[in-house]
Formats: sequence, C-alpha cells, structure tokens
Amino acid sequence: QASRGDGLFRDNCVSCHSSSEFAGASFQRRWRNRAVGDIYEFVLYSMPDDNPGGLPTQTYLDVIAYILQMNRFAEGDIELSSDYDVMQELPLFPRTP
Repeated sequence: QASRGDGLFRDNCVSCHSSSEFAGASFQRRWRNRAVGDIYEFVLYSMPDDNPGGLPTQTYLDVIAYILQMNRFAEGDIELSSDYDVMQELPLFPRTP
C-alpha cells in the first residue's frame, strides 16, 4: 500500500508539497497524540487544495500509508481501510514519559 502511495503522492501532491513536509520533528510535533484517523480526515477534507475530497478513497489511504512509511511506522498485516473508528485506534507519535 505504501509503495502505491509513493507513486500517488508524486502524481497528486508534489506540485504543492515535498515529501520532507511529512516526516521529521516538526511533522511529529504537529501530529503527536493524534491518530491515523485524524491525519486521514485532514487529508481527505482538505486535499487536493483545488478539489478537496475529489480523489478516490483508495488514493487517500495509499498516500497515508506512504506518509506512515516515511515516518518509519511498521507495516501492518492488512491495508488501511476507510473505517475511521479503526484508524482512530492507531496512534501517531505518542508522547514518551
């Protein structure tokens, strides 16, 4: 899924974004204590800038999988699905004590 997301990111996102915006300390700070569902919802309802929500659902899911891969998340046994409740169970960058 992340491999597909890499190509889809290049096709749909690089005209406005670089992949470096989606990894590293500043990205982690922004999404700390949030869930995969939060980033999915943000991307779904705000991207692409000229047509928010206009891409196929699978495209959004694959791009999110690519973003997770860039941040060194382990691949799961199954692909991400658009089930928001399930994605809300997947934490992003939890605070460490």
